[in-house]
Amino acid sequence: MNKCTEIGGAMVTAMYLFHGFMRVGGLREDEADHFGGEIGAAGSLEPWVCTIEGIWRDVSERWDCAGVWDYEVSQAFGEWLRANRDYDESAAHAELARLVSEVITPDPDERHTVVAEVQAFFGKVTA
Repeated sequence: MNKCTEIGGAMVTAMYLFHGFMRVGGLREDEADHFGGEIGAAGSLEPWVCTIEGIWRDVSERWDCAGVWDYEVSQAFGEWLRANRDYDESAAHAELARLVSEVITPDPDERHTVVAEVQAFFGKVTA
């Protein structure tokens, strides 16, 4: 994958993540203060773009999840981040792992394998 493709993928992820974050409408006054306006809110999502892209690269080598990734993972996670603005990192990781597992397999019995793979990814990036 060339650098331009990587940047393009990250831009699409960022767009869907922010779209999900803003999906419920503009920032309320308390949210604007908390995030520093829309620019601050967008900036607060940047680390998650890198995380989501990293997970995509990791899981797409083993499972087919093209076509719905940004709708079902990036956008949905953006919605979750806004609804849970005072989240802790472990809760965010758990939610992201859940979203990824639901995209990869409809079988609830197989999702634990996917969740374990995503959790292993978090271990690699936080070590």
